[in-house]
Amino acid sequence: MSDTNANEFTLFHSSVNRIPSIRTQTSKIPKSHKWGFLGDQTPDPISEVTHEQLSGSISVRATVETPLIIGSVQRTKTQATKSNPSREIKTLSPHIVDDRAFIPPTMFKGMLSNAFEALTNSRYRMFDPHNTPLTYRIDPATSTSLMPVRIVHSENEQTTIEILDGSHSYRDYVTDGNHDIPITLTASLYDGTSAGISLREHIQTPRSNHPTPGGTGTPRDRFIAMTSPKHGEPFPEIYFDATLVSNGLYAYWIVTAIYRTEDQEQADYTFKIDYETLSLTYIDEKCSIKGYLYTTTSPTDRKAGRRTFKEKKSERIFFSLRESPLRIELNANDAARLFSRYDNTVNSYREMFTKREKLASKKGEPKPIPNRFINDRSWSISDNNSLAYAILSDDQSEIIDLVPIPIGRASYTDSPASLAEYNALIPPAFASEASSADRLFGFTADLPSVEDNSNTNQSHFSIRGRLSFSSIDTSSCDRYKGAPISLPPLLEPKPSSARRFLTTNDGKNIQPTNKERTDGTPHKLIRRQDYFLNGKQSLGRAAYPTHREPLKLPYKRRMIEPFSRDSDAFSVVESYILPGSQMTMTIHFEMLTPLELSILLWLLNPENLVPHSERGKGLVGYLHLGMGKPLGYGTLKVEATELRLQTGQQLATGYTQLDGCLGTETISSIDHYQVPDRFDKFPWVQAFQRASFGYTDGIPVRYMTRNENRQNNATNFDDGYPKEGRALEATQLFPSEHHPSSGEPICVPKPV
Repeated sequence: MSDTNANEFTLFHSSVNRIPSIRTQTSKIPKSHKWGFLGDQTPDPISEVTHEQLSGSISVRATVETPLIIGSVQRTKTQATKSNPSREIKTLSPHIVDDRAFIPPTMFKGMLSNAFEALTNSRYRMFDPHNTPLTYRIDPATSTSLMPVRIVHSENEQTTIEILDGSHSYRDYVTDGNHDIPITLTASLYDGTSAGISLREHIQTPRSNHPTPGGTGTPRDRFIAMTSPKHGEPFPEIYFDATLVSNGLYAYWIVTAIYRTEDQEQADYTFKIDYETLSLTYIDEKCSIKGYLYTTTSPTDRKAGRRTFKEKKSERIFFSLRESPLRIELNANDAARLFSRYDNTVNSYREMFTKREKLASKKGEPKPIPNRFINDRSWSISDNNSLAYAILSDDQSEIIDLVPIPIGRASYTDSPASLAEYNALIPPAFASEASSADRLFGFTADLPSVEDNSNTNQSHFSIRGRLSFSSIDTSSCDRYKGAPISLPPLLEPKPSSARRFLTTNDGKNIQPTNKERTDGTPHKLIRRQDYFLNGKQSLGRAAYPTHREPLKLPYKRRMIEPFSRDSDAFSVVESYILPGSQMTMTIHFEMLTPLELSILLWLLNPENLVPHSERGKGLVGYLHLGMGKPLGYGTLKVEATELRLQTGQQLATGYTQLDGCLGTETISSIDHYQVPDRFDKFPWVQAFQRASFGYTDGIPVRYMTRNENRQNNATNFDDGYPKEGRALEATQLFPSEHHPSSGEPICVPKPV
């Protein structure tokens, strides 16, 4: 994502897209079927020679079409100044061996492995655990409807959620002229530092010779001590009076008196409200209310006047004016699920806060102030009498989620790993789960597993791949030798943005496109909380569409464009491999089926990497290697130049007669090995073709800017659904009924 762009809020193609991964059906295709290579099956042993299997080598040539950024990364910190804080700079330069650029064969193998994996709709061969649900920012509509709740455990271990709905049992809105104004659910507890609300202490007659806890310091210090969590009581009971006020947009209860005990006649602290200064209207008042203190700022930070965010003015008290609160009972499984989701959300806060701290340190900025839930680990949400905010079902009969703060984050329903497992995308745990790419490139099972119909436990094992890669000859590669060049920021992907890689179960966009919305296509918008749902969605493979505009230029003009704001750059390229350079290598293969070889050769023919709608123009598609792929760098034209092979029968005869072995192959025709008819009709193949080829409409391929992203995330205040024209995704890369051409551009509406 870029900070800004002269072309923002205009048409563009996303520089990051996804290739569909839809395996719930294809993974079960039997080996004997025409499309059996798409199914999961135990690889044939390499140690056995069958007549139809093929062994040999493929000579490959790769032409560098756009700057190739590879090599080592050195990290240094800049000197901090008043105008520019210290930053970590990555310096990139190729490895040089004997005055030649060194490219590890494993890089080339990884590029082909990813491509083959996408073409054959295989399992993800590399997949980080992601076993816990990701989190998302709660939209305003959900935030305003969050319900304060209290978790109560009975003696028989029954978990009950008490609904603390404030004054809503008898009054949930006030009337101002011709419109109704909603009343918030909690009471606001100020600390005496806000303009228009003054704090006064009332010294009580001592009941004994024991000192009052927190009874030292200033009146404000004593007030904060009284209204802070206690040992064993993270959410203590509190007794208070409150006044209902309105600011014209909403009405809320302001605490006007605090009592240490329920039977006190005189308050320990009172608050005087200056209605004129605060532009508030008095509505009503209530006395002798019992509530529960819910502070989100630590006592130390409250005393020091530090706030978790600039606009924060008060803490909260949860309460209900009902004689007995409404209750929702949870069974053990539902309670465990909700508590786990809450803990997951809190952990996400901790991780993000750590990143914010590091970033502030890098920039020389003051450390951010953590909310209480980041550092306070003295209690658990599963403890008796814990408080939280709940997302309720529409009829308020079911708890959907529990969250710590109203303007914050919540957990998606299912984790990425759960979606991957549901859609048969996680790496294989045992041999019979090997997908096409696993069988060709090999794999290691890292998790304990039990083989089907076997009593043999296998904790770890590997299956060797059938391809090996020679060293890469870069003698014809030229390197850039000018001054170092600053790159635009290549931001690390946020886990919260992983929803951008989701697809429906059939690989299509989650949200309708603008065209579908205009045409009235029956494709319903969904809210943020409806992402990551097993049975409805799948994970797409990341793809970086080729930038075709640079390919129109002569090689000498295909250079890295320096970042205009050098002081904001995080990466500097000292050298790179120049466009027009060529490299060669040899891929050795062993015991491939004719179909496996055909798909591999299909991949190594650039003319195949072109969508049907673009054929006949003499154009080709490309693969991508190295850094800067979203910026259009690392584009390679990769082609097989010679095929040498021998059949399993020839190899067996050679072994028998002692006149042949692996390495004694003969040249064969590359064109002899063809993929089955309709191979390129699969949506994942068509998407791969579009990503490899790019777009010829002249519309730029770029990141969405921050301003566009902010607008694209906008939701309706009343229901949480995306605003008109928002929630746009990178358009699916394959054609379908409602997308006759693949990869149409998108345009985020300008703010009004």
